[in-house]
Amino acid sequence: MPGSIDEDEQESIIILKKKWKILQRIGGGSFGDIYLSGDITRNVLNNAEKNVFVVKRESNGGTKSKKNHLKHEYHCLAHLNKCDGVPKVHHYEEQDNFNYMVMDLEGPNLNDLHNICDKHFGTRTIVHIVLQILPVFKHIHGKGIIHRDLKPDNIVVGRWPHYCRKLLLLDFGLSKQFIVRENGKKKHIGLKNPSRIPRSGLTGTVRYASINAHYGDQSRRDDLLSFAHVILFLLRGANLPWMGIKGKTKEQKYEKILKKKETTNTRELCATYAREIRAFMDYLASLTFTARPDYDHLIQLFNNLMKRKKYDPKGKLDWEGPDILKQEWPPSNSVKRRRKKNKLRI
Repeated sequence: MPGSIDEDEQESIIILKKKWKILQRIGGGSFGDIYLSGDITRNVLNNAEKNVFVVKRESNGGTKSKKNHLKHEYHCLAHLNKCDGVPKVHHYEEQDNFNYMVMDLEGPNLNDLHNICDKHFGTRTIVHIVLQILPVFKHIHGKGIIHRDLKPDNIVVGRWPHYCRKLLLLDFGLSKQFIVRENGKKKHIGLKNPSRIPRSGLTGTVRYASINAHYGDQSRRDDLLSFAHVILFLLRGANLPWMGIKGKTKEQKYEKILKKKETTNTRELCATYAREIRAFMDYLASLTFTARPDYDHLIQLFNNLMKRKKYDPKGKLDWEGPDILKQEWPPSNSVKRRRKKNKLRI
């Protein structure tokens, strides 16, 4: 990452909780903006690596919206703060017409790393990703939460470049509690669409969403099924059979994508990959709505693959090449930088 932050680049003089000063916009989208932030209670400029955080900001339109995704995400992350694979969150507040959340700065996401590796991750790297993320699912699901928006953009490595082997799960804005209290007892949420009538939209990202998500009902199995689609996307060179499908309307497009997912043979999709990956897909497809996945079984499955292939647990991952590791993160002047091939970017 940059060695220091030039105060002339700052876009705001907003200070949160008399501690975090917004310094530089580094990205954003339809949800809002992302900024670098410095802790002004420390010497920010001379110790930038340890004192730079991320601030997510979203507009609240000047009203107390019932759908405050950022506040929901803050409470979810605070609930998961002791989870090793979830970024630490520090603060949330509402100021003027915006909501703000301060969290640790982590490294680039898997989508960016996949692009910089010419859209190729080998099986060794895939096994590492799975063995890092499955324990995170075990923890968050154990806390009664499902993520509901698994995609490569929401899986990041740790502080760049020193902790690039560590993986974390981001963006809990669409997460949901699947364990509820009823008559003083805890119970799993029920199906809202048992007749399985396709919905016009879905929660999450359609490319990676499970078939069940198209019908409006998601549970623990669907987080893992979405994760499986992410794994296949990374293995197959950024290609899934339902990518590129078009429709005159969004509803028609989703309907066609659902049909393609339902008619795609999973075993054929995984035919050229390790048998453990096929077993992973078969196991997930067998889970019922309320079933608790056997995370330890799945972890052992990929440990067996590691041993069978004689992979070195400390062997280099695809993104650990010297030309990649020497790139700075976040890139300097991230907002102004064009998206060039083989360059890390926000």
